[in-house]
Amino acid sequence: MRLEGHVAVVTGGTGELGRAVASAFVTEGARVIATTRHAVDGGSHERLSIEAVDLVDEQSMLGLAELVRERYGRCDILACCAGGFAAGPPVAEAPLALWQRMLDLNATSCFLASRAFLPLMLEARRGSIVLVGSKAALHPFKGGVPYSVSKATVIALTQALAVEVRDQGVTVNCVLPSVIDTPANRAASPDADVSRWVTPEELAETITFLASSAARETSGAVIPVYGRA
Repeated sequence: MRLEGHVAVVTGGTGELGRAVASAFVTEGARVIATTRHAVDGGSHERLSIEAVDLVDEQSMLGLAELVRERYGRCDILACCAGGFAAGPPVAEAPLALWQRMLDLNATSCFLASRAFLPLMLEARRGSIVLVGSKAALHPFKGGVPYSVSKATVIALTQALAVEVRDQGVTVNCVLPSVIDTPANRAASPDADVSRWVTPEELAETITFLASSAARETSGAVIPVYGRA
């Protein structure tokens, strides 16, 4: 198993993508801590625990890192799968709240998670961080400026952080999905050809590869996982 003995944190671990990534990590042998916004009953299993965390609250994220340190003494993998999408009016009419919400959900959450767990990785001189951007970061669409910019920020964070830690045994990479085949996206686009979309499981496979030792020489990569969309 590619992740045997590893400890992995998956933010947004109860969302469609997060669940697929957490499941893939467990299948590959990792112990996984998945985050959710709200407390859940029965959230712990043999190799999977679910913790309620506010991903855009500094102290909440630091608290999760301390919990992982106390419980396992290490963090080998951080997969930032949490995020949000919202389209809106053009910039001339766009509310500041929408801009701030997209930056918080998609970019600030990745920054705070990376900052919280990097100390554990740097102490061990090993680790893998995988962030989730979007095709929209490179190919914006009308009404999506806040979203596209927030995902472009994820790309910049990936590449800047990869340079910062490249001599300390930590890799940082980013995947760019197009439209992910989820119930919510199907409901929002009932006439779409969903066979062209990428499934959570397909995206999870790429993330698992980047988290594994097979990708130890890959860092700063921005990898499109578009399906045919």
